[in-house]
Order: sequence, then C-alpha cells, then structure tokens
Amino acid sequence: MILNTGEASSNLYKGYGSVNNALTLLVDTVKMNVLNWEIPDNNSDLVFGGWEALCKEFANPVFFEKSPQLLASTAALDLFKTWMNTTEFDVKIIGLVRNPMSVLYSAQELFHTPPEKRQYGWMDVHKNLIEFSRDLSDDQFLLLKYEEMVVNTQDCFKTVCKFIGLQYDAKMGNEASRESLNLWKNDADFHFNLSNEVLEMAQQFGYTPSELENPPKQKKQSLKRIISIIQKSWNKIVSKLYFHYYQPLKIKWKNRKFN
Repeated sequence: MILNTGEASSNLYKGYGSVNNALTLLVDTVKMNVLNWEIPDNNSDLVFGGWEALCKEFANPVFFEKSPQLLASTAALDLFKTWMNTTEFDVKIIGLVRNPMSVLYSAQELFHTPPEKRQYGWMDVHKNLIEFSRDLSDDQFLLLKYEEMVVNTQDCFKTVCKFIGLQYDAKMGNEASRESLNLWKNDADFHFNLSNEVLEMAQQFGYTPSELENPPKQKKQSLKRIISIIQKSWNKIVSKLYFHYYQPLKIKWKNRKFN
C-alpha cells in the first residue's frame, strides 16, 4: 500500500522544514489515508496517535514507512524510538545503505547539489543510523546494502521476509535493476572523490576503498562530450519542470476530492 502523502513542494506546503510545515504534512497525511480520523488537541497525541492510526489502517500484515528524511533528524528518531517502546505493534527497522558515491552522483544529476557539500549530509545521516541502531537487538534491526539488494536480489528478499515474518515469493524483487550501480564510474565528467572522514564512515558500512575510489578518467572525445552536456542540460530542464510544475499540479488535482 502506498500512502497518499501530498507533496512537500513549496508550491503546496510553504516553509519546508518548519514546525508549521511538519504539522500540516502530518495532519494531511493521516486525513488523506484514515477515514473519519479526528485531529487531536495536543501535538503529542497528534504525533503518536496519528502514527498509530496509520498502522492500524495499513499494517495488514505489514506497514512499511520509508521516508529518507527520518534519519536526518535526531528529534524525529527520538520520537520514533519512544513510539517503538510504547506501541503494541511489533516494530522492526531495516537500515538500507548505498554507496555514497552513487548517492551523491544521483543527487547532483537530479537536484543539482554539489557533492563536495552534500557528502557531509550523507555522513551525518549515517552517524544517526549507527547511533539509533546501537541499542536495538538483532530481532529489531537489519542492515542491508543497496548493491546487494540488486545483485543478490532473491537472497536479500528471503532475508527481509524472514526478518519481518512474511512468506517469501519468488516474484519479489523481479523489477530490481542494476543499471544505476556504476553510473558515477562511467561518467567521464564526474571527478569527485570523498573526503577522508566520509570515506571512513562508508567503510564502517562495509564499503571497500576500491568501491569508493573515483580514479582519474580520460576526457571524452569532443563530439561525445558535447552530446553528453546537451543530454545533461536537457535532463535538468525536464527534472525542474516535473518537480516544480507538473507534480504539484498533479497533487493538487488529486487532493480536490479531500477538500
């Protein structure tokens, strides 16, 4: 089940990251997915009660929550752990990590954020993951690498199913793709290398120096380079049109039935 979560675009929810923005997103997310839900009077009941309402509605038998922003906030992680210790639901955490070079390359291509700066955000998020999982038992926490998921798909899905108590189906993971694994390595225009401290953090999650190294690359032939630049520029334009115009309009249209 995929929740209708609205859209965090500034065109719909102003003040992204603010308290009011978080409250609005939380209320809308629950209201859009749980019929006849009444908004509590205090924030504590809103946070914990809203989350309980979503789980009661969708945990049949399992409800997945995969917001990547969760690990960026220690306050959010503290609230989540508080809920884990008080709810009657059997809560399990799967930590899915990916080679930071792939993450940073993808962010540069999609959101045009410089990897030199964003690498420290990746490091902070994974520090939070280590700290959050420190006092969780093996029955509560499972660590997986993205690369293993797309290469050894069946074995990884069997592990996940056993961890959460679901019966494995051979069709699981059939759409997993390896296409994005080496995009950063194959792009002759991507010359970034991780700082030493980010390298050390990545190695804590099992990545080897050779998997993280971006060796010098030969320059493309002039025609191929020009074509590559044109393609990247076009992709940036399409990405901007999609995220800033098409997607907000699509969400507004869908949300009309909730107004």
